[in-house]
Amino acid sequence: MSNADDLRRLAEEVKSAYEQRVNLRSDIKERISAIKEETAASRQNTIELISNINRAHKEMGAELRAGLGKFKSELNAAESERQASADEDKNQRVAEKEQRSVDVSQLRKDTVRLIHDMQNAHKEMGAELRAELGKFMSELNAAEGERQASADEDKNQRVAEKNQRSADVSQLRKDTVRLMNDMQKAHKEMGDSLRAGLSDFISDLNADEKVRKATTRDFMKAIKTEISDTASAWKELVASMQTAKGAPVKTAQTKKKAAVKPKIVKKTSEEEVEDVPEETRKEEVEAIEEKEQLRDKIIDLVSDNSGGIKMTKIAEILGIENWRSLIPIMRQLLDEDELEKEGSLYFT
Repeated sequence: MSNADDLRRLAEEVKSAYEQRVNLRSDIKERISAIKEETAASRQNTIELISNINRAHKEMGAELRAGLGKFKSELNAAESERQASADEDKNQRVAEKEQRSVDVSQLRKDTVRLIHDMQNAHKEMGAELRAELGKFMSELNAAEGERQASADEDKNQRVAEKNQRSADVSQLRKDTVRLMNDMQKAHKEMGDSLRAGLSDFISDLNADEKVRKATTRDFMKAIKTEISDTASAWKELVASMQTAKGAPVKTAQTKKKAAVKPKIVKKTSEEEVEDVPEETRKEEVEAIEEKEQLRDKIIDLVSDNSGGIKMTKIAEILGIENWRSLIPIMRQLLDEDELEKEGSLYFT
């Protein structure tokens, strides 16, 4: 602890003691005034109290003086110790300063010697580097000569390869031109052959179509003739039967009302031709022809669409308003293996 701190602490103690004395004196005065006011009989006690207070004050002053003397002696002893410690620190700093001076002097000598050694080593290193550099330059010049010779050789080789590539490219171009000419000639010949074959195929197809149509017409004509002959024979049979029975011969109007309609054993498109009035037979024959033509159109249309076609599209192309009317025909073609169906698409 420093002297200033000790003095501050002593001043605070003195101040505290003074304040205590002041406070105590004020308290005594107040108590005396109160005692004087309360009763005169207590004066003796007050005198005794004042005597006690004075005695206590003297004792307190004696204690304070004794404490202050003790504090001064301790303070002087602490100051003596501090002074001794300060002298010891000063001596130690002086010794350290002298040692540093010695160390700096030795360091300066070592630095000078190291610099001289470094300069000598630098000179030796410079000489070695110059010698190595000279050797390296000679080797570099030799290597440059070899590289230049190799570069010239590579250049000549590249020129030769370039000339060879040019010759190869020229030959390849000629071969390509010749190959293209041969391909164009072969393509032309193939086109001519395909056109001729296609023309023959179309001719044959048209001829087959004409034959098929002629055969169909002949077949339908024969059916019409047979139906007409059958109707005439039926009329003659009915007339002869009525003549034999003596019954009047039925008119055409009576025949229309007849309930008996014998069937003819003849099938056209898997349907039996019935003996019906001539107008009805004509309508049925026309319906059969229309149905056959519609079947042919449907088969041709499906054949032209290799990717498949829907029934609604067929009805749209053929101009049929209600596509559901094609359902029986399409089902019949499927049953006859004329068409195939995958999902909603039809194939041949």
